[in-house]
Amino acid sequence: MAGVTGDWAKVSEEIKKYMRDREMNQADLIHSSGISKMIVSELQNNSRERSRADHILRSISEALGLHRDHLRDIANGNTPRPPSANPQSPDEDYSAHRLDAIESRLDEILSEVKSMGKSLATDLSEVKSKIDVNHPTPPTK
Repeated sequence: MAGVTGDWAKVSEEIKKYMRDREMNQADLIHSSGISKMIVSELQNNSRERSRADHILRSISEALGLHRDHLRDIANGNTPRPPSANPQSPDEDYSAHRLDAIESRLDEILSEVKSMGKSLATDLSEVKSKIDVNHPTPPTK
């Protein structure tokens, strides 16, 4: 799953603007979006510019009452769509959100498994290099 990159300063401004308009604080946004405090804070304050999974921007957009692609559009320099243009019902949208989150987590797990495999291959290679295959040591009882 490719992440979204873009103008995070504008995304930060947009989040702050709509939080003010809706009289939301950070805790409200975290609760409504289901996104971690660290990520919400990074986006809200533009403290760490990095690629973001699409489901993160969608969840925050929806929690602010915006079109689900609003923050992605802002990040990409596009004109955001009105909230009424959301293409799915809330149940379908929730399912899509959950699938995005699951896909993102599976990508993280796959990366961790690949890293562990490389580490195990290195450890196995080291063990094999220490074993003298020409003169095996008989097991002791």
